[in-house]
Amino acid sequence: MDNTDIKILKLLQENARLTIRKIGELIGLTPPAAAERIKKMESHGVITGYHASVNPDKLGKNVRAYICVDVRKDKHAEFDAYCTASVAVVSFAKVIGTYYAILLVAVEKTTDLSDVLASIKQYGGTTTHTAVIIDEMFSNRPL
Repeated sequence: MDNTDIKILKLLQENARLTIRKIGELIGLTPPAAAERIKKMESHGVITGYHASVNPDKLGKNVRAYICVDVRKDKHAEFDAYCTASVAVVSFAKVIGTYYAILLVAVEKTTDLSDVLASIKQYGGTTTHTAVIIDEMFSNRPL
């Protein structure tokens, strides 16, 4: 990857709906050259998909929180399945350290958050910390 590829990635991360022609104009490439670079990054697994950025508040998901979870070792598979199936869990990262995982959850109201926390307790974690997001400064910053 070179600087041109990095510029293309930043453009796509900011607006994945840009046309190949527009990307080429902004970078100084012909549309076929821009398309070839994008196809190469896709085939090498650098670009893994194109996504819509959604405002959770507009969907009624006004309460968002990070939850650090300690899970008993014999419950890891069950916990993983719970997180995968839960509509409240937006992001699930397994981590090394004090916790087994850090979750980002989005729910409509605080009672829903309480329900999620109660559900998590069944996986035997001795330590759970929750941080409710009051103002998200930015997210999904281009890499």
